[in-house]
Amino acid sequence: MELAAWMRVGVYDKIQYNRGNYHLHPWANHFSDKHVTSRSLAEIPDTSRKNAMFNWFNAKEEKEFGLQLAEFVIKEMPVEITKKKQDKTVLKRHKIMQQLALKVVEFKKDRRLNVYKKAQLGNSFKWRLMEESFDGAVASELTNLVIKELG
Repeated sequence: MELAAWMRVGVYDKIQYNRGNYHLHPWANHFSDKHVTSRSLAEIPDTSRKNAMFNWFNAKEEKEFGLQLAEFVIKEMPVEITKKKQDKTVLKRHKIMQQLALKVVEFKKDRRLNVYKKAQLGNSFKWRLMEESFDGAVASELTNLVIKELG
């Protein structure tokens, strides 16, 4: 039986949550006609804070997205373009940076990103660019853009 079902039956006010476990309130059965046992409490799903705490450190999606962003930049802006200072390449780099910012905004729309997840995304993005022989200053500039867009 789910927690919502327990609430419909009127049992929810008799349940205490303590240290990751559900317990019956000591006086629960004395003041009610509905008898609830500790065994029936085992049916309540464990939606405790433990899972939320570990999800805070789960940055798998963010790392993958950082790698996808880096692949996009590598494909659209080869290393040779980053070294040139001509007007055409500057315009192309600016356009790519705008597209990059749009991708980041779309990604963060659906998710709540904490500091750790933002750092993991930026780290995977920057190191993928560095592996591809991007200049450190260019990789840092692009990473700063991504992190600023994440908010």
